[in-house]
Amino acid sequence: MSEENSQALSPISFFTQNEGQLLQSWLDNLAQATLQKDPDPQLLKEESKSLFDALVNTVKGNELPALDVSSCRPLVDLLKQLLRSRKDLGFGQRDLAVFLLSLKKSFLETLKEHYQDKPFDYNPQSQQFVNLIDVLGLITLEALNEEKQTLIQRQQEELERLRNELKHQNQFDKIIARSESMLEALHMVQQVLDSPVTVLLEGESGSGKEVFARLIHYQGTRQNKPLVVVNCGAIPDTLIESELFGHEKGSFTGAGERVIGKFELAHEGTLFLDEIGELALPMQVKLLRALQQKEIQRIGSQQTLSVNARIIAATNKNLKKEVDAGRFRLDLFYRLNVFPISIPPLRKRAEDIIPLALHVLEQACKEYGKKMLYFTDDALERLQGYPWPGNVRELQNVIHRAVLLAGSDKITSDLLNISGRPASIKLLPTTANPLLLDQSPSATQSAGVYTVKPLEELEKEAIVAALEKMQGNVSHVSKALGISRTTLYNKAKRYDIDLDET
Repeated sequence: MSEENSQALSPISFFTQNEGQLLQSWLDNLAQATLQKDPDPQLLKEESKSLFDALVNTVKGNELPALDVSSCRPLVDLLKQLLRSRKDLGFGQRDLAVFLLSLKKSFLETLKEHYQDKPFDYNPQSQQFVNLIDVLGLITLEALNEEKQTLIQRQQEELERLRNELKHQNQFDKIIARSESMLEALHMVQQVLDSPVTVLLEGESGSGKEVFARLIHYQGTRQNKPLVVVNCGAIPDTLIESELFGHEKGSFTGAGERVIGKFELAHEGTLFLDEIGELALPMQVKLLRALQQKEIQRIGSQQTLSVNARIIAATNKNLKKEVDAGRFRLDLFYRLNVFPISIPPLRKRAEDIIPLALHVLEQACKEYGKKMLYFTDDALERLQGYPWPGNVRELQNVIHRAVLLAGSDKITSDLLNISGRPASIKLLPTTANPLLLDQSPSATQSAGVYTVKPLEELEKEAIVAALEKMQGNVSHVSKALGISRTTLYNKAKRYDIDLDET
């Protein structure tokens, strides 16, 4: 072709005359490129042809005379749209950048062949194509920059996840358990650490269900994978599906961007569904399918995604009663109730109250930068005697408030601001409980009339007698008296009792 004819060739006619050559060159370059996704060759050809046709039609339809950045705005908008559609097919941002770089290379190769190695960079017509390539380069740079920002965001999320792991990985050391019911619950946890079995945690609000869920995750085989928490009771019914499964951009009003659902985020890790009993029946059906098939679909997408997330569910309701009342699906109940673990309320694990309180007190003092405080005896009695309807969470709130309000190094019962009565001390006949009553000759001769000593004197005598009976074993003494070792040491110091020598 002569230089004169070459110069007379318009960009549109160049597209039209060389479309097949450009497409084949593009496919050849893509075949040599390294894509992160391994696409089907036929799919790759179809997608490339579709994108190329749209490119040609855009140039034809808009009659871009100069092909500069401003006049190529429709082309830029089109390519962005096409890039998003390719992303929906599973191509990453790097793959999309390779698409465009291959297209640029094809333009250059075809132009060189068309102009037969003449200096087309200085040809007015060819310069328009150079401008087009520059526009494509800007889009490529934008795609790679977006990938970089996505990578940075993922790294930040991973860093935050690792921080949370460090915070929670030693949770077994932070659970205070002396009561038989809690020790039994922890024993059940040990049985499922190395298994992917679904766990259902049952317990009142504030009893520590999320702590148990974190125990199972961070002490189990998936501890290095994500733990994703969803509070089913805190998310409106209209949003819970998107929260769990994600959605595509434009799938509903307000869906400005694609959102990855919690199931996807928890892939290979653990998905903790807290307050599962609050899910509406229609959502229960969709959740059941996801659990059975281990597959999900984002809202607005036809693509099925496989997910492998270990499920831990929690509820403060009796799900069997919810099933009987028609508010919870029986099939979902059986799917979740594979390995139930019951977490007792605090009022049913009285042995744990004071040790828990001391642990919370230590943590609160550290958190608020205060020197270590201590509970007075009346405060300990108030803590022990209160029924704790809000369970451990209420105990934490009460103690944190008291630490903030404390004006000295002690926390009294008034600072606790709870209405519980002190733990009662049961008075029994002398023969049954010689530690509490004065069995003087005058008393025994009065046919059952007992002289009751002051409480402090009774406590001291009880501790001394228990130490003698238990041969000085502090652990056995504290258990026999129903008090913690810390309380025992406090009382021994108060009554000048040497625990080591008694």
